Amino acid sequence: MNKKLINVHHRAAKEAYRWGKKHSLQVVEASNGWMRYRFDGLEVYAMDTIADTIAIDPEALARMASAKEWPESWRVEQIKSESGGMYPELVAVLPDGEYRIKVRESEGFEVPEPLSMIEFPADIYELLSNAAHDEYRAVFRGVQFESKRAVATDGFRLAWFEHDFGVKKPVVIEATQIKKAKAFEPKYISFEDNCALLFDNSRTWFIKLNYMEGTLPDYEKVIPFEFFGTLGEFNVEKLKKALNYADKEHMRIDLLGSESIDANGRKIRDVFKVEVGEFPEQDDFLIYAFNGKYLLDALKWAGEGAKMNIGPDSKPCLIYTEGGNRVAIVVPLRV
Repeated sequence: MNKKLINVHHRAAKEAYRWGKKHSLQVVEASNGWMRYRFDGLEVYAMDTIADTIAIDPEALARMASAKEWPESWRVEQIKSESGGMYPELVAVLPDGEYRIKVRESEGFEVPEPLSMIEFPADIYELLSNAAHDEYRAVFRGVQFESKRAVATDGFRLAWFEHDFGVKKPVVIEATQIKKAKAFEPKYISFEDNCALLFDNSRTWFIKLNYMEGTLPDYEKVIPFEFFGTLGEFNVEKLKKALNYADKEHMRIDLLGSESIDANGRKIRDVFKVEVGEFPEQDDFLIYAFNGKYLLDALKWAGEGAKMNIGPDSKPCLIYTEGGNRVAIVVPLRV
């Protein structure tokens, strides 16, 4: 068994016990050479050598998984109890001896077979921070996958990047589930009819992610198409330092036409460079105010050298980089 597959078993076994203990559920099963771990909304399928169809004590499996090795082989033995009855035990054959685990019969399960093999880009993990964290906000807690795009929004900021996912119709997967799956380092994704599968090129393990009900509202209605001009190029690192002056959750960032920003009364120059544009006339300078955290998140998402297109009447602003595939939208505060 390769090292990657062993690591999948180790991590899944430990998580299954942790969540199984929390919810008092039996969450590990084996059937026809595969093991299925169920915990915290995830299902992990990993190839193994157990031919029997059984349910396994997750606590004992987790203790064994704490060791560096994984069993070279398994066997099921029928043990006679003190009362004269028989019960099964799973015997794990390890390099330093045998390890016994209590098991019981199980109905078995079907191992999913991916329909496609689409690259799962690492950009997804950075996109997750744009999704809502409030459990009552339904699909806003997820990432929406479309044919050529992945989108996340919490209703205050919106971000997406372009990628060929080949999805026939939009589907939404909960952001926290994707974040948990990151630990397994999946390389590919397959969008099935009722779920998505994450896996690597060996196809010796899969992570099943269920779709959320519904899809995002028609977010393209808020994408700005009318602009006064481009408000320069940002120095993201300098802006991050500027944001340290105050509480990022509640601070107001004013972008001034004099090539500086005002962060709650502290003026910092050279955070961005103003470009020539058809800006509305003002007495001394142009002011656009933003929630500091949302602005910083959008600029970090777009990347170094991010630019911002601004429009009239406090309409959403578009943040992007030249030649990049990442886009963010933030709404200015009224000033």
